[in-house]
Amino acid sequence: MGHKKHTEQTEIDNQTTGQTVDENVSVEAEAAEVTQDSPETLEAVKAEMLDRVKRLQADFDNFRRRTRQEQCDLSAYVTQNLIKDLLPVIDNFERALASKPAEDPSGFGAGVEMIYRQFYTVLEKQGVSVVETVGAMFDPAKHEAIMRDEESDQPEGTVVAELQKGYAACGKVIRPALVKVAGK
Repeated sequence: MGHKKHTEQTEIDNQTTGQTVDENVSVEAEAAEVTQDSPETLEAVKAEMLDRVKRLQADFDNFRRRTRQEQCDLSAYVTQNLIKDLLPVIDNFERALASKPAEDPSGFGAGVEMIYRQFYTVLEKQGVSVVETVGAMFDPAKHEAIMRDEESDQPEGTVVAELQKGYAACGKVIRPALVKVAGK
């Protein structure tokens, strides 16, 4: 009765795992075959396994590099969008400084100027720079021409006036400068 119960349990276990007794025997036979194979066969198996490990390592290295690059790209994208949203604030600071009276006994203008410099210093630390305009040749990647000056004595295509500053972050233009260009 004990043997019958053990046989029934083995059959239930085999049905649960989806394996039959024949499959168990064939796996054991394959394992015995590999251990009895010639050294050449073992070397081939070893080489194949080593090749698999190398491929997996290369795939993992590529994954790690791709993930690191995606994180850098995402960080740069978020930073650039934040900076782009802050540029109108810089413009307003510049307008406030331009309209500052010559004599300011309260020192309010000096305070605004200090805040502007501090704010601009933070942007510079983040890699923000002003796009070069007046005197430079027009570059559609950096400038947006909104006016032409046909009476200018400058060579055609030269930027003669800046109407709004342009900014670049880490070498990428995030807002082109609005300019007036010499030419007909």
